[in-house]
Amino acid sequence: EMAADLAEIPRDRVLELLIEPRRNCLIWERASGTICSFMHDQIREAVLQTLAPAKRAQIHRRAALYLSRREPDRVFDIAIHHDASGHPELAGEFAIEAAERARRSHALESAEQQYRIALRSFEARFEEPDFKVLYGLGDVLMLCGRYQAAEPFFERAIQCAASLTLRAEVTLKLGELAFKEDRKDRAIELWESAMCSLGGKLPSAWMVPLFTVHEIFVQALHSLLPGWFVGRIATEPSDDDRLIWRLHSRLAYAYWFVRSKLDVLHVHLRGMNLAERYKPTAELAQAYSEHAPAMSLIPLSRRGISYGRRSLQIRTEQSDIWGQGQSLHCLAIALYSAAQFEECVDVGRRSVRILERAGDYWEKHIAQYQVAASLYRLGRFTEAAQMAKEAYDSGLA
Repeated sequence: EMAADLAEIPRDRVLELLIEPRRNCLIWERASGTICSFMHDQIREAVLQTLAPAKRAQIHRRAALYLSRREPDRVFDIAIHHDASGHPELAGEFAIEAAERARRSHALESAEQQYRIALRSFEARFEEPDFKVLYGLGDVLMLCGRYQAAEPFFERAIQCAASLTLRAEVTLKLGELAFKEDRKDRAIELWESAMCSLGGKLPSAWMVPLFTVHEIFVQALHSLLPGWFVGRIATEPSDDDRLIWRLHSRLAYAYWFVRSKLDVLHVHLRGMNLAERYKPTAELAQAYSEHAPAMSLIPLSRRGISYGRRSLQIRTEQSDIWGQGQSLHCLAIALYSAAQFEECVDVGRRSVRILERAGDYWEKHIAQYQVAASLYRLGRFTEAAQMAKEAYDSGLA
């Protein structure tokens, strides 16, 4: 029906015209019997080359209008057709919706394509891009490992953030960029400033031991009497609360590399204790995943492994693909600390596969190191060297 509408000919005539291309294996008919596709992209491109640019634009325009009218949920195709028709200003809302869907499913290449169509839509209307587009494109580029390309979009997003919460959200992302580029002191500076802007507090250096003892006591109560203290608040946490927990999480990550064990333990337990007051959230799953390697500092390896598995369970229940990869990575660290190298290799490899699928190459490379280190400990030197080389080559790509 769509082909008949675009070509402005009867449906029966379309069916007649498709007989010869089908016989010559130029197109194939899908099982539904209503959709045909070219056998190869080169065939499609050759056909398109026979059309004048104006005619191609007209067909794209008619396709966009047809889909908008008959199949409005096909936002990916509608946005692409509007953009290709030379009218990107009409693609905006469709491109934004398509980009958000793609980002949620970790289809990063598709998400970038749609966000850039949305950008062109704003430009065609002589308007400034909104926060959602700038932030989303920056996030996608960061996940793809294109950190320098991502930073300008976050910088622009922070200028049009409508609230302190959104500004802190972008600051968190800028900190992640700095962290991934090995500018850890800058990352800490950004995250601490975001925390303060939301009303969060961090103790001065000389008070850290006292505050750490307090958080250990609170966590002991949570561990010994979970029915009384864990999940006791029935209401949903506010956006500010959840962002503060995430900032505690990121600071613990950064402190791990450049601060003392007490600094790491305090900020980690503080965020975890706050999140445990509510029902399970993505932030609690993150805190539990980080609890796994944190326990290697004490060491309490069995506890670390247990919490790593709790984190994985929450993220599996929430269908969080990236989160499952990150939880498996932290669980692998706990297993390595406990000298359970065989299981560490298995868990670490699962983590690598998921993180590659999710597009987080930084986390994937660290997980690959964990696998390589365990293989080395097992005396499987060839496999260890191969895994280390894969991580090295991927990091340079």
